[in-house]
Amino acid sequence: MRLRQLDAADAFAAAAARVLLSVKLLLDSYPNEATKANVERWREGGRKFRDSLVDDVRDVTAHTPRIELLFGVKSPASVAALQASFDLTQMTSSLRPPVGEEAFIWAYELAANSMLRFHDEAHLVVAGSLWRRVRHQPVPDEVFEEMKAHLRAKYGITEDGTED
Repeated sequence: MRLRQLDAADAFAAAAARVLLSVKLLLDSYPNEATKANVERWREGGRKFRDSLVDDVRDVTAHTPRIELLFGVKSPASVAALQASFDLTQMTSSLRPPVGEEAFIWAYELAANSMLRFHDEAHLVVAGSLWRRVRHQPVPDEVFEEMKAHLRAKYGITEDGTED
């Protein structure tokens, strides 16, 4: 069972890491000299990248049912995998015209954070001892907490869900 869990976790994590790395590499390739021609060339490459990104994210999401099956429905590892898949989908959606730069950055950070949680939870199941499982403290979802605080402040929502 652990070997199948390891294979599923590896396939999911590798696919998600390819997506996150390819996005980072695209962002890092922004031209140092921001002339109109350089930026237009970069944007053209970005359009092609966006089209291939949709297929790459589909590849990631195709692995999530196996994670749920092997790690358990609503297990911390499967919840993190589902969240990462959703966040990657949101990131891809924000690249459609008109490009929502803030939404893209937010979704990218959420996806990276979800992947950290997935790695942590999957490692605990696959390689952790019983003692470590009992004492395990999950990785905090800092980006999600920041987003909640921002929305609460913006819309005047209190902790119990009522408005100020």
